[in-house]
Amino acid sequence: MSPTDAIADMLAPVILISAGWLFANGLLAADTASSKRLHELNIDRLSLLDGPGGEKVTDNRASDINKARLELIDHQVPLVMARIRGIRDACVLVYIAMGLLVLSIIVIAAAIPGRSMALGYAALALVVCAVIIQFAAIVLATRVMVRSADTLTYETTHSDDLGLPIRS
Repeated sequence: MSPTDAIADMLAPVILISAGWLFANGLLAADTASSKRLHELNIDRLSLLDGPGGEKVTDNRASDINKARLELIDHQVPLVMARIRGIRDACVLVYIAMGLLVLSIIVIAAAIPGRSMALGYAALALVVCAVIIQFAAIVLATRVMVRSADTLTYETTHSDDLGLPIRS
C-alpha cells in the first residue's frame, strides 16, 4: 500500500471533520445571536425598573405596561437560556465527534504500514461512533431550533393580547 492509498483511506474522516466544522460554526453563530438576545432582554428589564430619579423601581410599583413587558421578559429569559444550553450541548457533541475523527485518522495511519486489521476495525469503529455523535448533535440542534420558536411566538401572541406594539 502506497502513501497515496493511505491518504485516500483518510479522506472520509477528513470530509466529516469539515462538515462538523461548518456545523459547529453555524451553532456558534446561533449561540452568539441567542446570547445577544439574552443580553438585550436583561438590558430591557433593567430599563423598565429604572425610576425617575435613577432609583430601582420594584415590580409592584412599575406601571401596568412595564409590568406586562416584565412578564414577557420573565417568560422569555428561561427559554433563551435553555436555547443557549442546547446549542452549547450540540456544539460539544460536534467537537467530540471531530476529535474522534481526528483520532480515527491517526489510527488509520498506524494501521496501514503494519496492515493491521485490528487497528483498521478500531478506526472504523471510531468513525462510526463519530458519525452517530454528529447525528445526535444534529437532532439536538434541530430540537433546540424548533423549541426556540416558542419564545418569539409567545411574545407576539401575548403582545397582541395586551394590545402592546410588537417590537423588533
